[in-house]
Amino acid sequence: CESVNLRYVTVSNSPAMGVIMYDTTGENLILNSVFSDNIAQDCSTPGGGGFSIEFAYSAPGDICAPSSLQHNTRSMYIFSNSTFSGNVADDGSANVTTFPI
Repeated sequence: CESVNLRYVTVSNSPAMGVIMYDTTGENLILNSVFSDNIAQDCSTPGGGGFSIEFAYSAPGDICAPSSLQHNTRSMYIFSNSTFSGNVADDGSANVTTFPI
């Protein structure tokens, strides 16, 4: 995906991650939205939390990697007037960590 806009979205009480943006490039706007009480329910699998931004990994300069996995330098994520509360993520090792967003 490219240049995603989430406006006036509420994601709450998810038994896993609230929202995951994977390889989302361009200018991504998250405006006037609420992410609350998204909590991992199963300690055997990582999950939970309000929002995650993930990219496929390829080391910068790796000439063998397809262009879609090349180092991303042109993505922007703008969060404005959005609320994050009560989100808890589990890293799969039974160490539950509360992240700030």
